[in-house]
Amino acid sequence: MTALSRHPAPQPSGDLVGPAQFALFKASDVGPSAKLTLADVLAALPNASNVTSRQREEMASAIRTVARLLGEDPAQIPANRRALSQRFRTVAPIAHGISKASWSNVHYRLNKALDLVLPPHLRRQRDLPLAPEWQELKARIADQWTRKSLSRLFHFCSEAGISPEQVGEGTLEQFPGYLDIVRLKGSAGLLRDTRRAWNRACSEVPDWPGRLLETKPRKGLRVLPWETFPASLRADLQGWLDYRAGIGLPPEAEGEREDDGPSKPARPTTLKHREHQVQQFASTLVKQGVDPSSLRRLADLVEPATLRLGAEVYRRDGKYMPSLPGLVAGLQSIARHWVRPKPSADDMQKIRVLLKKICKQVPRRGMTTKNRARLYPILDDPEAALALLRLPGKLLGLAENVQHPHRAALLAQVALTIEILLMVPLRIGNLAALDTERHLVLPRRPGGKARIVIDADEVKNEYHLDYPLPEPTVVLLRRYLREFRPTLAEPGSTALFPGQLGRAKNPQALGRQISRAVFEHTELRMNPHLFRHAMASLYLKARPGDFETVRLVLGHKSLATTAGTYVFTEEQAAMQRFRDVILAMRDGTAL
Repeated sequence: MTALSRHPAPQPSGDLVGPAQFALFKASDVGPSAKLTLADVLAALPNASNVTSRQREEMASAIRTVARLLGEDPAQIPANRRALSQRFRTVAPIAHGISKASWSNVHYRLNKALDLVLPPHLRRQRDLPLAPEWQELKARIADQWTRKSLSRLFHFCSEAGISPEQVGEGTLEQFPGYLDIVRLKGSAGLLRDTRRAWNRACSEVPDWPGRLLETKPRKGLRVLPWETFPASLRADLQGWLDYRAGIGLPPEAEGEREDDGPSKPARPTTLKHREHQVQQFASTLVKQGVDPSSLRRLADLVEPATLRLGAEVYRRDGKYMPSLPGLVAGLQSIARHWVRPKPSADDMQKIRVLLKKICKQVPRRGMTTKNRARLYPILDDPEAALALLRLPGKLLGLAENVQHPHRAALLAQVALTIEILLMVPLRIGNLAALDTERHLVLPRRPGGKARIVIDADEVKNEYHLDYPLPEPTVVLLRRYLREFRPTLAEPGSTALFPGQLGRAKNPQALGRQISRAVFEHTELRMNPHLFRHAMASLYLKARPGDFETVRLVLGHKSLATTAGTYVFTEEQAAMQRFRDVILAMRDGTAL
């Protein structure tokens, strides 16, 4: 196979913004190029023109590096940027000893090699200058993030002959096809930032010629703003929340005795969750065609027919979503304790029957299939488990060699969070909220036990937590407090993992920091909550059947919860024993 000489891509023409104008930027996995592999690229390199011998060697080295990381022969890997970007999400170069800078070089050289063999309309045209109108518009953007986030869109529109006034949803629908041509990285984040940056420019840059773009909703059930509904619904909900908090009473009705009230006040996190549940359920009713103005009070949400209508939105593949039973149970409680006049006995029975039906059709509780799949590498591969267990030490060693103080402190911070998750199975909310004064017990005298202590009212299931810390964890903790935390903390802050303004770091931000570090250094897909499952499963693998220890460590109130979640570890051990016996019988080494 010979290399194709590089020519400028054909430029589309026409003033209309439509599918025909974007023919140049169709998805790159269509047509004859879909059959090209990295082996074809390697074969073409010796005949490539306008390329030095050293550049050929670097491109070939990049291709071999990619094949090694993907664990496949170059002949099995498509020479297609979209397919490659998807495959790259499954590998962590750092875990294979390749630094971020080296991996960036691999990307650059692989891109150059692909441009040598792909058809002209699938090559990057990064050397093409922006059209004058786009160059002038780019120069007017003062904010660096906005200018950088819009750079790809500007080049796309410039090459496609689109003016700033023509940019709209049709433009953004075709933009991903262009990104498939010019990028080896996933485009989801860039598409989101592009929309945000364009809308920011519309608002902040004087006389911006474009119009606002639609903001795509997040995945999952869409929640409408409270302004969509009558103010009386929000007021009624606030009365219910005050009642659940123990600071209010239900509305009185003639002939009804006063309600005794809740057995104990609900926690703020519970109240916030209940508010979100009601807002989400009201939004699902609107999605089902209910007029939002008809939802004037909570009584309008708890009628049996209304509950059945809204519940259908929570059905996936013939099963109700696991969040639905809790939602319906909360609405049932509203019907019993808050709505006046109270629903009839017949209506309450219909609600109970609906809740029972939903519970039967919810997927079985326990370890999800997704979590099991992520745990199998840890349970089946001792090297993977060892890499995870030794990760805190590895990250601390990296922090010692980083010259930038803030980056070093962040590495040490994530090292400590992972160390705590390995030894103390905290939920991410409790981990992020750890306070040096309220939750840490660090004795000054030798021989004393260091502990993490969390009161029951701060824990999800109201279970008091008291965890002694092993010596290696205490050594890492003291070093973090002494050498690294002062770089991150504002004066007067007592948060163990401080974020902005000295407050405790946001749990979601801390969770992303942990997950990213684990994947980069071990190629394991781990969210913070999965550490609880991983450590419990590893313990049960070494101590089969000891569910009571796991129950106490995880803070479960019921042994049935623990056994139901981790029974799969017993199943795996049983299957192994079963296979060993059958294989031994076949080999004639056992009866």
